[in-house]
Amino acid sequence: MYFDLKEKRISSGLTQEDMAHKLNISLSAYNLKENGVRDFSMDEVKKVLEIFKCEYRDIFFRKVVKNKTGQTGETNESNK
Repeated sequence: MYFDLKEKRISSGLTQEDMAHKLNISLSAYNLKENGVRDFSMDEVKKVLEIFKCEYRDIFFRKVVKNKTGQTGETNESNK
């Protein structure tokens, strides 16, 4: 899941339906992409960055980290 994308979308007062419309994709496709099930195309990434006036790493960059039990997981670099 792209937590920063969801957070930016909500704080901007946009719904998933709004984003789907702006990206010219279906609501279900947007939902799958925001939740990390499917990948955004490069054109969609560029459009998202234009919408929120931010950089790639602010939304899409993920870093693999180990938790206290040694298991690996993903986190957004910008959350650190």
